[in-house]
Amino acid sequence: MSKITIGGIGFHVQQFNESAPESVIMIHGLGYGSLAVWYFKIAPVLAENFRVVMYDHKSHGLSDKTKSGYDLESMTNDLAALMDNMGIEKTNFTGFSYGALMALHFAIRFPERVHKLALVESPDPGDKNEDAFAYASGNQIKISDEMRNILFPENILEI
Repeated sequence: MSKITIGGIGFHVQQFNESAPESVIMIHGLGYGSLAVWYFKIAPVLAENFRVVMYDHKSHGLSDKTKSGYDLESMTNDLAALMDNMGIEKTNFTGFSYGALMALHFAIRFPERVHKLALVESPDPGDKNEDAFAYASGNQIKISDEMRNILFPENILEI
């Protein structure tokens, strides 16, 4: 296991094919995911041609737990700091669900750091009626008390 500390929080990171000339960062969903969603099936295939970087969001998988910082601004700041720490200037992204929103928001904030996006179960940026795309433009995620208790039973999440 490898951990990278960003802002005092330890992020669990795994990589394949570190010497590849081009990279892809894989971003899992929020609440129930971890880097394991990519690790066994998709990442090894991508690693045939890319440096594959997977990480657990804060309070997910083997990363440190924290009470705050789950809005897109904070999460994409974490991602930018992770890239800086790993010496990745520009990369491809694969995002699933909230991870897809993160990739979209990251591309809006840091277009010079994004080569290509592969988004799974993301909002359609062209759909003007899609409320979820508003999140990619900067709104914070809202989680009900009931959902908070299901996702984070130790009540560590404060949004």
